[in-house]
Amino acid sequence: MKLLDWFIPQIVETIPSDINGEIKVVKLYGNYSLSVDGLTQSGGLVKDIWEKTLNKLPIDKLLNNVLVLGVGGGTVIQILKKRHPYISITGIEIDPKMLDLAKKYFGLSETERICLIIADAIHWVSNYYYQNNLYSSKFDLILVDLFIGKKIPSEFEGEKFLSNLKGLLNPQGVVIINLLKDNPSTNLDLFIAKLKNIFSDVSYSQPLVNYIIYCS
Repeated sequence: MKLLDWFIPQIVETIPSDINGEIKVVKLYGNYSLSVDGLTQSGGLVKDIWEKTLNKLPIDKLLNNVLVLGVGGGTVIQILKKRHPYISITGIEIDPKMLDLAKKYFGLSETERICLIIADAIHWVSNYYYQNNLYSSKFDLILVDLFIGKKIPSEFEGEKFLSNLKGLLNPQGVVIINLLKDNPSTNLDLFIAKLKNIFSDVSYSQPLVNYIIYCS
């Protein structure tokens, strides 16, 4: 590899996906990222955003059970495991091709404490919520990152889904939602108002091209 190649993004693999269309694996400065429709899904800026986001959680925040909706390349799971080695993580990803690439390039793997499930996150949350009172455990932290390229599922902003999220939280639990700033389908003010009807405390920050919304 030429020295100049280190500073120029290199597409190392492109795969077709029935869900995401086309997924590109890009290498820059020796690190990998995943891109769909020109938007980075994992690695790169996404790693910076999630590191800053998780830094905002109280340092003494007790995390035992975490739910990740939208695994992508597994960036946020790797960050969480590094900070909290003993937590249990359930990751939901609709696209099996994403999980294949996460394992191949990002070192993501299932362990005793990491459970990866191929499923539609909206439907999975609904099913889990209705089973929850019978035998399922709740979560201390739920991370919602449901991009398919630059789009998000229409049900994502529905009151049913948001109420179900709250129902999956432990009493002191937190939901963190990642939104793209220039998404024309999302009116931030209306979405925040809807969240405030469901959660007791709602706030947001604006790292780079995203809105990060905290709900508890």
